[in-house]
Amino acid sequence: MKAVQSLLVAFVLLLSSFALAGANFPVGPNPTLTPGSLCTSPTSQRYPEHINYCERDVASDLKNQIIQTYDQQ
Repeated sequence: MKAVQSLLVAFVLLLSSFALAGANFPVGPNPTLTPGSLCTSPTSQRYPEHINYCERDVASDLKNQIIQTYDQQ
């Protein structure tokens, strides 16, 4: 019985973490805040899941400005 309770608690915590993450973080780029194209011609792949990565020439100041804009949303 204790193992079932532990699994239930773990499941509830997992679900609540997804709900909180969705409330605090965007699920994708907002085209009005970050116009442009998505990575359609990757220059490499990263991580074990082989996530596409594109080299982009974006200044650090612009990246920081965009992050601040998203944080204000």
